Amino acid sequence: LLTNQLVDLFYQAHSLTECSRALNLLVLLLPPPNRATLQCLLNFLNHVISNQQHNKMSAHNVAMIIAPSLFPPRFVSSDKGNLKMQINYAAVCCRLTEMLLQLTDSLFLVPPQLLSQLRRLNEQQRYKLKENKPMKRLLGRRAARDQITRKIDNEVDFQEGVVRVSAPSFLLYDVPVSLKSTTTAGEVILRLIEQSSNTVVQAPTNVKMGRKDKSRALSELAPNGNLSCLLATADTEMALETHFLHEIGGNIGQRRIDPNALLLPVYQDNPNAQWVICCDHKNGSHRLIFKK
Repeated sequence: LLTNQLVDLFYQAHSLTECSRALNLLVLLLPPPNRATLQCLLNFLNHVISNQQHNKMSAHNVAMIIAPSLFPPRFVSSDKGNLKMQINYAAVCCRLTEMLLQLTDSLFLVPPQLLSQLRRLNEQQRYKLKENKPMKRLLGRRAARDQITRKIDNEVDFQEGVVRVSAPSFLLYDVPVSLKSTTTAGEVILRLIEQSSNTVVQAPTNVKMGRKDKSRALSELAPNGNLSCLLATADTEMALETHFLHEIGGNIGQRRIDPNALLLPVYQDNPNAQWVICCDHKNGSHRLIFKK
């Protein structure tokens, strides 16, 4: 699960003073399928731990059971004949596994410092491409390289704190959403889902419908043909587990916003981005990434 290339680095992280930060960066280096599987596993194990008063499975007990599966001895241990070294190896793996369980909520988030560096790097590259024109080089118009002036595509929306969000699965595009300092990404998702549900056409309840009429009614409930999205958003908790707001373009490539994240600071850091709600559930028509 931690891959043959990284499992030894995970083990070596125990000797670092900033072990939690090292584990965070290593988790981000995992291939997406491995990272998603690890997240599901840790969430499930934390659910088991939350019921320890009934099942006697504390974090330490769970870590002792799971550690050999995450850190197979054949990939890390070097001296199989030294019993003391094997015991020490097992203890270290148990502590690392317990730390992974404790840090589950933050392990899969990109550190703010790294995100700021990526934004700065992308803005510098865009600035260089824009300024690297033959005419500007000929005329010698070179602005200060240290200070980058960021052009905002929609200055009015930016000043008013209005973000335009699209939800292709619900046939909603560029919906203006006014942001407050306390507005989270999850609230924006629920707001667009509510707006989509308000446009649903309700079929009369006192009229008998044939098979064709029922099929037509279902198509009206989900006009884009994606009934899975409609069913997945019936419950608020399920809606936030199956739909996510994505930040695309601007000074970032593409990333999924945590539902609990405050959206206004993110918008201020990247005002030229596209904001798209994508599905992350079975039969979703826009899973993980949005392309125009």
